Amino acid sequence: MALNKLIQLSTDLVTVAEFKDHAGAYLDRVQSSGNPIVITKNGKAAGVVVSPAEYDKIQYQRALMESIARGVADADAGRVMSTEEAKSEIEAARASRKNR
Repeated sequence: MALNKLIQLSTDLVTVAEFKDHAGAYLDRVQSSGNPIVITKNGKAAGVVVSPAEYDKIQYQRALMESIARGVADADAGRVMSTEEAKSEIEAARASRKNR
């Protein structure tokens, strides 16, 4: 999962104290620039602030990767079907919904 923009250590790394003192400004910057802010505590990364849009992208990418992994596991386990079998199942499901 890659963020849209790379973290710039000179501007995007702030201490927790600095973030507390200027949280509103940092949140505005994250929103406008799209760059995440890395918050440090005792010299180590303690958290990352991203915009809501970037968070949504990360969640979507995670769900997509999990879906792909499940598909690969199904294929490896032999849980596959032909295109014709899939079409037949889809048509049967549609017909079932129409009859409700």
